[in-house]
Amino acid sequence: MVTTTVEYLESAGPGRRARGLRLSRTSALLLGSFVAIISATWIMDYVWTAPLGVLWHLTHGSSITIAHRQIAIPWDMTVSNSDDGVAISRIAPAKDIFHAPSGIILVSTSGRSFDFHRDHDLSARAYSNVPPGARYDGESDFSGTSGREYCWEASAIDMPYVSVVCSFDQSTLSADFVGSMTYRQKFYGIAASLAGATAP
Repeated sequence: MVTTTVEYLESAGPGRRARGLRLSRTSALLLGSFVAIISATWIMDYVWTAPLGVLWHLTHGSSITIAHRQIAIPWDMTVSNSDDGVAISRIAPAKDIFHAPSGIILVSTSGRSFDFHRDHDLSARAYSNVPPGARYDGESDFSGTSGREYCWEASAIDMPYVSVVCSFDQSTLSADFVGSMTYRQKFYGIAASLAGATAP
């Protein structure tokens, strides 16, 4: 239990009496800490969400293990787990005053296994058929110690946003990204690490 101490000050003057109060040093410190916490929470929710990533790194470290691979997490992103895999994300603030970047990387370890001979052409046609306002940027693939990976990329025409879908041959592992162009190369770095390769 915290006890707040308030000191009352009285001073007498000609024909009047003044009263006031003064918070103790401990009470002032608690009040200041409370205001600072509320302010920081408001900033992280409404203005700048990067500190959420910093807090996650302080409590969880700088990397996680996915599919037996050590994956480095960008400093301003957080990680959440689900039954289907892992979400690595930086959410957009409620009030995008500074146009801060945002994005989400989804790594799934369940679902149907991707087979190049069976699924590649169908997937390529589906991902190249982008909606109005988007541009298909092409396909890339790279090999690593964990196998071959195929990625299809599209981007917004008038905005700096990109989406990438990656599938691993003969594996249920997949990696998807949607968000600011700022995180494009970071996503490819994670996707390459999953394949045991160097990012294209």
